[in-house]
Amino acid sequence: MSTRKSTEFRRWTPEEDHLLSEQVSKYTGTISWLATAQLLRGRSNKDCRNRWMKTKRNWNRGAWTSGENKRLLDAIATHGSSWTSVSEAVGNRSPDQCAKHWTSSLDPDLSREEWTDPEDRILMDAVHLHGRSWKQIAGQYFPNRSTLEIANR
Repeated sequence: MSTRKSTEFRRWTPEEDHLLSEQVSKYTGTISWLATAQLLRGRSNKDCRNRWMKTKRNWNRGAWTSGENKRLLDAIATHGSSWTSVSEAVGNRSPDQCAKHWTSSLDPDLSREEWTDPEDRILMDAVHLHGRSWKQIAGQYFPNRSTLEIANR
C-alpha cells in the first residue's frame, strides 16, 4: 500500500508508465491494482488504475448521449455497481465516469425537486456540524440528493 498522502500530486514519469504497462500486460483477467501499486513506489492502487484507464483507453469525454445513457442503464441492470463491468458494457466511458454519471444524474432515486427552505436550513446545520464531508451529509441527511448537488448547493 502506498504511503503517500492522497492530496500530493506528482506527474507520472515515462519510466513509471512503462513499468505500469509491463505489470498490466502480465494479467489475462482481472488486474491486481494493489500488487501493481506495490511495485510503483509512491503510487496507490487507485493511482495505478486511474492512470491505466486514462492512458490506455480512448474514453469519450464529451456530454453523455441518449445512447450512452441507455447502455449505462442496461449495464447497471445487469452488473449492478461493478463499475468496471458497467464500463465495459457501455464501451466508451471509464468506470469512474459511469459511477459519477449514475450517482449524479441517472439514479431514479435522486430527487429532482427544487430545494426547500427547510432543506437549506438542514444543509447549513449539517455543514456546520460535519464540515464539507459531502458524502456523509448526503448519506445522513439527504439520501435522495446527489453528493455533487449537495456540494454545489
